[in-house]
Amino acid sequence: MARRTPRGALEMNQLPPVHLPTGLVVRHATRDDLGDAAALMVRTFNEDFGYGLRPEMHADVVDLAAAYLDKPHSALFVAVDATGALVGTAAIASWDRRHPTHPAWLAERYATVRSAELLRVYVAREHRRRGAARELIELARRWVSAERHFKLLILHTNAGVPGALAFWNATATLVHDSRPNEHNTVHFELALERPVPGSSGDATTREVRA
Repeated sequence: MARRTPRGALEMNQLPPVHLPTGLVVRHATRDDLGDAAALMVRTFNEDFGYGLRPEMHADVVDLAAAYLDKPHSALFVAVDATGALVGTAAIASWDRRHPTHPAWLAERYATVRSAELLRVYVAREHRRRGAARELIELARRWVSAERHFKLLILHTNAGVPGALAFWNATATLVHDSRPNEHNTVHFELALERPVPGSSGDATTREVRA
């Protein structure tokens, strides 16, 4: 069973780290993590999406501190292995209509209800299938829920990435498929009140591990 470190002197707006049976630790990012986090994001752009850093699309990656550490109602989470190497990321920010693939009805829904967007859920290829992605998402969900600012938790994925659509269909609720478009965009929402399936917060997962 995953175990959580006591709060200790953690900042009030942070949740304690989660230690996984696979040896990974999922936690809030610090400023010391930002260089490695950005490097993993750019690596993912190259390996999974077939293009590198595009400042017009990835302004948050260019300045992760401004996007997630210094902005209210935003957060960055990381997964690290036993050596301290950063192997996964996830982020939360207030939704804005950056992508033209949001249909008008969906953009209106997110503009009129305070919506948190789950972003940059990336795990290094050699560390996938170790529970990092689901645990990053679960920590992000718990943080959004604890903040009590947002009413919705939303995300989109590139369905052209192998395995992405199957993963999110098993993890979240499909709300709109925007394909065909340049980035194969599919939109999902996550329930704020319900643990992510397969995460340490999921009772079924705890029963299996017990």
